[in-house]
Amino acid sequence: GLRGRVESGGHRLEMDGAVYWLEKRNVVISRGMDDYSQAGKLRSQGAELSFSYHAPSILSLTAGYSLNDATYRSFVQPNPVTGENQSLRGKQVEFAPRHTGSAWLGLRITEELGVGVGARLMAKQYADPENRVRMPDYALVDTSAWFKSGRAHVILSVRNLFDENAT
Repeated sequence: GLRGRVESGGHRLEMDGAVYWLEKRNVVISRGMDDYSQAGKLRSQGAELSFSYHAPSILSLTAGYSLNDATYRSFVQPNPVTGENQSLRGKQVEFAPRHTGSAWLGLRITEELGVGVGARLMAKQYADPENRVRMPDYALVDTSAWFKSGRAHVILSVRNLFDENAT
C-alpha cells in the first residue's frame, strides 16, 4: 500500500493506493438451502486507488476505484444441467464485481448549510460460480443536504436519486 498527503494554505490533498494478492483454500460455496460445495482454491488480486481534496471551508471531493480479479483456481463440481463434473478454474467468483467506483462532491454554502452529490458504480459480476448469470452493471446517484445549529445537526439524504433499477 501507499499513502500520501499534501497540505498548503488550508488545502489538503490525500491519496491512498494498494495492490493485493490473496489466496484462500477449502472455501465453502453455498448452492442453495442446506446445499454446499467446497472449492479447492480461489484467488483475488487487484488494486485500489482513492483521492480526496478539501478546500478551506468550501469544498470536499472524494473519489475511489477498485479493480478486483477474483477467480477460482481449483474448483470441480457437477454441472447443474448435465450432472457431469466440470472445472470452474478461471471463472469469476460470484458476487465479486470486477470494477467498483465512487465519487462524492460536498459544498458548504454557509457555516450552517451544505449540500453534496455523489455516484456509485459496479460492473462485471456474476450471480453463480459457473458465470452463466451475468448481473447488470449499474451506477447510482446520491445526494444530501445538511443543516447544523448549536444544538442540532440535520442531514437529509436521498439514495438512488433518479430511482434507477438495474436491468
